Amino acid sequence: CTDTSALYIFQHNNKNYAIVKDAKSWTDAIACAYQLGGVLAIIDNQEEQDAIWAEIPNANITNSNTSAPDGGQASYLWIGGSDMGEEGKWEWIGESGEATQFWQGTVFGSVVGELYNNWGNEPDDYLGQQDGLALALTSWPLGSAGEWNDLNIENPLYLIIEAEIDTSSGNS
Repeated sequence: CTDTSALYIFQHNNKNYAIVKDAKSWTDAIACAYQLGGVLAIIDNQEEQDAIWAEIPNANITNSNTSAPDGGQASYLWIGGSDMGEEGKWEWIGESGEATQFWQGTVFGSVVGELYNNWGNEPDDYLGQQDGLALALTSWPLGSAGEWNDLNIENPLYLIIEAEIDTSSGNS
């Protein structure tokens, strides 16, 4: 799904992460994550959000190569959330395609199960066409760099993959 030269790899809390600097739609991004043995990043808490955010500058991303016209022209990285199954039911998509809901509704919605979220003034389902979750690299009219935004899944964006480190065999 990508050349290894397009990967920036780092670790945090027994997980490997890869920023893939190869623009893909959200559905192609999730397929690429599976192909590489992981999932699109599922950000569980502020510590993980901060660790990912701290590594992004090291990936040497050219922001204009991963921007979304429907996201205020800001630059983004795909992460593993979507409401494609049911509008407003935001879910993290895991390894086997299992889904864990973390948000219900639009910007005026609510957190589900006390799970972490980092929305800007979002989600807003702009034009009824935004079903993929992305982490903003730059600010946009409704949010700031580092926050999340819902975007059209057809936007060609870079992505963040995560995979558990297998500590039982010493392999990763």
